[in-house]
Amino acid sequence: MSDSLKLNGALLGRNPGNRDLPAWLISAPSAVTLFVAAAHSLVLGAMLQPRRWDVAVFHSLNETWYDGAFFNAIANAPFDASIQLDSPPYRYQRILYPLLARALALGDTERISWTLLLITFGSVVAGTYILARLLKEWSLSPWYAATYGLFLGQFISIRFDTSEPLCFILVLLAIWAIEHERVRTASFCFALALLAKELALLFLLPFIAVRLARRQCRDAAVLTAAALPYALWQMMLFFWLKEFGFFSGPRIPLVPFGGFLAGGFSPAAALVPLMLLLPAVLAVCLAIWHWRGAGGVWSIMLLLNALLIIFVPSESSGEMRALARLSLGFVLATLLFGGRLRVSRVLNYSILWIPVSCIFIPSMFYGL
Repeated sequence: MSDSLKLNGALLGRNPGNRDLPAWLISAPSAVTLFVAAAHSLVLGAMLQPRRWDVAVFHSLNETWYDGAFFNAIANAPFDASIQLDSPPYRYQRILYPLLARALALGDTERISWTLLLITFGSVVAGTYILARLLKEWSLSPWYAATYGLFLGQFISIRFDTSEPLCFILVLLAIWAIEHERVRTASFCFALALLAKELALLFLLPFIAVRLARRQCRDAAVLTAAALPYALWQMMLFFWLKEFGFFSGPRIPLVPFGGFLAGGFSPAAALVPLMLLLPAVLAVCLAIWHWRGAGGVWSIMLLLNALLIIFVPSESSGEMRALARLSLGFVLATLLFGGRLRVSRVLNYSILWIPVSCIFIPSMFYGL
């Protein structure tokens, strides 16, 4: 066992009699969760207090509609929002987030702005907790989960009311269920995650593929069933809006980094090569290296999410906010890969995403 992993084991505070505050701060998933929640609360307060807590401002950017504005429109009028959307099939395919916000608001349109915010905030905090619990079960420090909770994409998702945090908390719940051999529960969580955002496919497919390879056909069938509600919803969108939502979005380039070459780099994205492109290339190499054995699921998961960064559409590559949200799955896959396979260097280097994210956080105040 490496010195780093020995240190991680020590940080877990395995002595049940040791209940003092320092041990709790070091070893408890709840301590990490509270830290992440406090950080997001401070940023939220700094943004909203000058606006007298008007959360409606979160739906726009310099008076221009952003993703959250489309979710808000759907939540306010689930069946009559088409005329307000730039691409109705594309926006409607992520139906879970606005419908959940409407349900929590009890149909009161004045509350929907708040429920959208509460869902994203709660999903970030809860996702951090689930990841921290997984890391502790894998005999690693739960504080590595802070990288996921404090990544720039989380702040962007809360700032603009987008569905990535909801999608990934459901993905994490599915992985938690699989780790505890509850495949049906995992399938249900994956089904909901796909209706929040289609990026959940990059986490579902590896589990299906590996179970098929191991001839665990029953588990593979149960997990495959998770895609049925999403497929049925796509069919409904086709008959209703004359187009599939999945095929109405940005086109993935055929050339590696083609999206970046076509979209160009803005000065605000100067750190993207160091922040995402180099890690994505290294992740592909790691995934291939750990392909066999126990690394199968986690390697495929890392590979798919890294390839999404390498083949990112040009519509997202030139816009730091979109790129940060799109990269959340890559960050999560990296932490899951490093944690489950106990590759301590991956976890240690992932911490660098936190200070790099802090450089970009002040930009969220622009347009408020």
